Amino acid sequence: MKHLQRIALAGFLLAASGLAADVAVASDSDICFRESGEVAIAACNRVISSARSTRNELVDAYSNRGQEYYAKKDYDRAISDFDAAIKLDSRAILAHGNRANAWYMKGQFDRAINDYTRAISLDREYTAAYAGRGLAFEKKGDKGRAIADYKAALSVKQKYQDGKWAHDNARQRLQVLEAK
Repeated sequence: MKHLQRIALAGFLLAASGLAADVAVASDSDICFRESGEVAIAACNRVISSARSTRNELVDAYSNRGQEYYAKKDYDRAISDFDAAIKLDSRAILAHGNRANAWYMKGQFDRAINDYTRAISLDREYTAAYAGRGLAFEKKGDKGRAIADYKAALSVKQKYQDGKWAHDNARQRLQVLEAK
């Protein structure tokens, strides 16, 4: 009888430790998404290194950590994380858009345009991808395509967090380009 109680207790503790690990991954996923800086990066690292993380949690963790590296102007590490997110989910819209932003900041305008175009193909209402691609075309001296993308940005509703930035930027760049 005592042997059975020990087995039952061991089984309970094993199950409880599994639940605790699941809660820890969920908590780290939340911290990775909601916090910023080193706190977010550390939480994202824990999600990425956990064997219990789902594919979607990994995509989000790589994308969020990539955003943190981008904010720190560490564009190479940001691109690496966005690459990892895209490898896990080729339809990760924001990973494509954010990788495009990093390519843009590195002066790699053709690569940025390719990623913005892919993001737009995945979501025709991704306002910031139109605005970002417009900026890249403008940097390349292609005024006509830049204007077309700025107008496209303004033709769709603000959808993601950067939608207001996209509308404001597109409006401002259009005024400048159309005044020339």
